[in-house]
Amino acid sequence: MLTIILFFLLGAGLGILLRKQEGMAIWVEKLTQAVVCALMVVLGISVGANPQVMQNLGSLGLQALALTVGAVAGSIVVVKALSGIRKRKAAA
Repeated sequence: MLTIILFFLLGAGLGILLRKQEGMAIWVEKLTQAVVCALMVVLGISVGANPQVMQNLGSLGLQALALTVGAVAGSIVVVKALSGIRKRKAAA
């Protein structure tokens, strides 16, 4: 866990130092997209190679769908609530 935090802090520091470089945002966006795609491939390999996950994919899939729908719905409710609070403060 400490390694993850240190890498995050390293990245944040580099971002602060390099944020005024021209084209940096575009380069970082492309790199991020490539890394996320690579992580998805590795995750797919990991899931496909695990026989226990593959045997229980039907029930796990339904649970995952329920959790995803709940998370998205909850996020929408919170954003709507916070947007309403922000609009009232701006109007006051």
